[in-house]
Amino acid sequence: MSQAAPVQGYDGLDDDEVIRRLRLDLEAYCTGFVRIQDKQGRVHFFNWNRAQRRLHAAIEKQKLEKGWVRVIILKARQMGISTYIGSRFYRNTSLFLGRNTFILTHEDKATQQLFNMVKRIHDHMDDRLRPATEAANANELKFAGYDGGYRVGTAKNQGGLGRSMTLQQVHGSEMAFWPQAANHFGGIGQAVPGEPGTEIIMESTANGPMGDFYEEWKKAEAGLSDYLAIFLPWTLEDAYRREPPQDWQPTGALREYAQLYGLDRQQAFWAERKNVELGGQPGEIVPLFQQEYPITAAEAFQATGVNGLIAGEYVARARRVSLSEAPGASRVLGIDVARGGRDSTWLIDRKGWRAGHAVNERIDTDNILVLVDKVTKTLIANPDIRRVYIDASEGFGHSLANILSSNGFADRVCAVSFGGEASEPLLYLNKRAEMYGRMRDWFKAAGGADLVDSDELHSHIVASGFAYGLDGVLKIEPKEAIKKKFGFSPDGADALALTFTEILPVEMPEAAPYGAADGYGWAGIDTSNEVMDWRAR
Repeated sequence: MSQAAPVQGYDGLDDDEVIRRLRLDLEAYCTGFVRIQDKQGRVHFFNWNRAQRRLHAAIEKQKLEKGWVRVIILKARQMGISTYIGSRFYRNTSLFLGRNTFILTHEDKATQQLFNMVKRIHDHMDDRLRPATEAANANELKFAGYDGGYRVGTAKNQGGLGRSMTLQQVHGSEMAFWPQAANHFGGIGQAVPGEPGTEIIMESTANGPMGDFYEEWKKAEAGLSDYLAIFLPWTLEDAYRREPPQDWQPTGALREYAQLYGLDRQQAFWAERKNVELGGQPGEIVPLFQQEYPITAAEAFQATGVNGLIAGEYVARARRVSLSEAPGASRVLGIDVARGGRDSTWLIDRKGWRAGHAVNERIDTDNILVLVDKVTKTLIANPDIRRVYIDASEGFGHSLANILSSNGFADRVCAVSFGGEASEPLLYLNKRAEMYGRMRDWFKAAGGADLVDSDELHSHIVASGFAYGLDGVLKIEPKEAIKKKFGFSPDGADALALTFTEILPVEMPEAAPYGAADGYGWAGIDTSNEVMDWRAR
């Protein structure tokens, strides 16, 4: 360098001292040397926002403690996180020797956008700090004499990108949307050694409570991996504010949301207009807003996800509400029996519109006696369970039903074959499709449903794809296809679906309330025939 850098506090320093300080002071490097392009297309120096400062503080703390960086970030949209990571990695790659950096995103367009940002930083960098390039093309930027540079890739349908490389830095963007994310994530882990100075930063918006990003986030959040979980809510972004009209006040769900999270008027008005933009009505909080602009990590994952038969928004609503038990409704128990491999046996109860509050348990065993003992104790502890529906599609479930029947529970046990004929064959392909269709209607009912708060159960319920035949008959995606797509078996969802096997008549209390004598039970449930509110059965 031939002259001092134009940054406050750096005047009068020689070139080597400036470089030494910039290696330690990323914010000074960004504000004095990194030029970025804003949303209006203007190029200017990079001044950090609150989200970037919070992220930087967390990363530097981990680096100080561990010597390296392993971070997984769950974020709201358009908060400048990729800009921060791009600037950080360019500084490291251009001011240190032997740093090889890899950028991996979910689609070609995003890959090129991030790489173009790096090239823009490089092209506008002060001549005294910009390395000479040995190679520069659409997929590579190599610095002459540095033994380092950039490469980029897209997580399409190939597995394990990066596995054959030796890398010191990896920026993984929108990991929740990577096909075969586990293979790519594993490849990155093999490519980056666990040495001081190495950095892996994965960041993404959410894409439902399933998939490899979700699994890695949960492990990091629980402290079960080397990765540090960092959540960045939309409220950190000062641009997410709008001045409301003088007489404006938040209404409905938005008012509760603003009170719960302490939003000011400008934030609340911005949130209302963004929800309207995303398809909602004033006063509404739509699931897409919660996914794209989360205020808590749990909200981000619960809001939406795959396009399954049962939408994530209904499951998220059921997890949040608390309803009283339906008078006269029968408590039933669904048991989806493990078929081997990654399957588990799952038990869940339902009474009317409430599910999973008395029994919700996954059991990993291939010992029939252990399972018989567990179910027996559950039935004894819950004598109000009127019927037990057991998946008897294969031998293990059939054996469980037979043993329980022989042990004195014959009047309560019902063996169910998922592939059996539906009660309404003109609507459903088989019994499993019928049970899932009824479960969908239960979630969507105007009065709502009350589901035990469980991320795992949520992911199982929304996982099942569907299709309608030319004859209008509903078909549910097979379990094997779901396991191949998501890496898990929807055992919890199948167990809950089993509770919709049949319609049980409402059990009237001994002292019927006023107005119930003409064949109608409580809450307007018709007890004279089988046309009843599904939530109450």
